[in-house]
Amino acid sequence: MSSLLIGIIGVYILAQIVLVTVFAHQSRIYRRNANWLLLGLSLGILASILALVIQFEITPSQKRILLGIELFLYSLEYVFLYLHFQFSSNAKLGMKVTIPLIVAWTSFFVMNLKYVIGSIDDIDELIWDLSYNVVGLYSFVYISVSLYRSVDFSGEIEALIQAFGSAFLSIGFVIGALTTPLLRDFFNMEVLLADISKAVGALIFIS
Repeated sequence: MSSLLIGIIGVYILAQIVLVTVFAHQSRIYRRNANWLLLGLSLGILASILALVIQFEITPSQKRILLGIELFLYSLEYVFLYLHFQFSSNAKLGMKVTIPLIVAWTSFFVMNLKYVIGSIDDIDELIWDLSYNVVGLYSFVYISVSLYRSVDFSGEIEALIQAFGSAFLSIGFVIGALTTPLLRDFFNMEVLLADISKAVGALIFIS
């Protein structure tokens, strides 16, 4: 199981490195502003590296701190990706800014900080897990819808493929929410399925 998870994380790191390289190259050629996008993906790479380190032998206190930092970086990645698509597509798609992302991220940040500093109870952990997955789900659903609707304007098949990739990433966050410790027994799902779905989504996105 551990070796499979390490392989999945490795694929995810590679996918994000490819994305950063491609988008940086395209932004220079077409003079597109992709600062939020590149920043988010770069933070995702750092978070993925921490996720890889956690799979090896470290002390519980080190694991707790690294996990908190990892999830914090991932959450920022999702927010920055959302901001990129919000500001780059809002004018032509007529999609307005809403506050659920801010509320979910704030809840996650508070519980994540509490987890890193000390310990959290079952209810705190439930809020922590659910708010993190809501941040990812909200961001990638928004991205998927933005990309799908942009096909009407651009006619680019690449946008449609990326929309499917974002949809798979969204499914990963739904599974992640259902595998929260307090909910796992009710839905009988493995958290590894969430990691697989996210890795597949990332691969589709760059395909």
